Amino acid sequence: MQCLHIDRMNLLKRVRLQQITSNREIFRGFYRVHPIHFRNIHNGIISTNFAKKTNPQSIAVRPNYFIEKTINRKFSIKSWIKQRLLKSSSVISGKSMLVYAKTMDTVKHVDFLTKFNMPNSFNSWFLITEIHVWILMVRAMAENENGKAIRDSIVEAMWTDSMQRATSMAPGSASLIKKQLLILSDQFQYAIVAYDEGLATDDQQLASAIWVRFFESNCDNYEHIELLIKYIRYNVAQFDKLDTKDFLYKQNFEWPSLKDVENFN
Repeated sequence: MQCLHIDRMNLLKRVRLQQITSNREIFRGFYRVHPIHFRNIHNGIISTNFAKKTNPQSIAVRPNYFIEKTINRKFSIKSWIKQRLLKSSSVISGKSMLVYAKTMDTVKHVDFLTKFNMPNSFNSWFLITEIHVWILMVRAMAENENGKAIRDSIVEAMWTDSMQRATSMAPGSASLIKKQLLILSDQFQYAIVAYDEGLATDDQQLASAIWVRFFESNCDNYEHIELLIKYIRYNVAQFDKLDTKDFLYKQNFEWPSLKDVENFN
C-alpha cells in the first residue's frame, strides 16, 4: 500500500508538470516580453482563471496589456489609499482647524468694530468670531459622513484660540478666565440655537436672534441689523457653493467685507 501511495503521488506530480508545460507553450510568445505576468504564478502553477480569461490574440495586438493592467491597478489602489487617508479623523481634525485659522486671517474684525460701534474688547472679538464660526458649522454639517467631526474640530479650535487670547490679555488669572469661558460657552450654545432657528425660518426671526445676541439687546439702528442679516445669508449661500475639496482641504474661500456685502445686489 505504501508503494502504491508513492506511485500515485508521483503520477499526480507528472500530470501537474504536464499542465504547467502545456500552459507555458500557450503563453510562450509573451512570457519573456511581459515579466509582470509571473505575478499570476502561485506555487509554480499558472492561474487557471488567467488562462481562461486571456485571449493570446488580443494580447498580441496589445503588447503592453499586462503592464497597462498593473499600472491601472496601482493607480486605483493609490487613489483608494489617498481617499482613506483624507477621511481619517486626524486629517479631518487638522484641516478643520485650518478652516478656522483661515477664517481668523480673512475676517475683517476692524470693519465690524467700526461699522457697529463696538468696543475694542475680548467680548466684541468673541461675538464677531461666534457668528462666523456658526456659519462654518452650518457648512460643515452639509458633509454627511464627516460633518459632525468637522464641526466639533472647528469649535474646539475656537475655544483653544479664545483661551490663548484671554490668557494673553489677563495673565495669571487662570481661574477667572476659566469661569468667564464657561459663561461664554453657555451663551454660545444659546446663540447657535437662535441663529439656526433664524436661518431656517425668516429674516424676522434671524433679526431677533442678532439683536439679542450680537448686539446684546442694545441697537437702535435697524440698518445695522439688516446689514448683518444680509452678511449672514450672503456667506451661507457662498459657502453652500463650495465642494468638500475647496472648503475643507484647500480652504479656498475668503470672507467679504461688510462694505462689499452692503453694495452687493
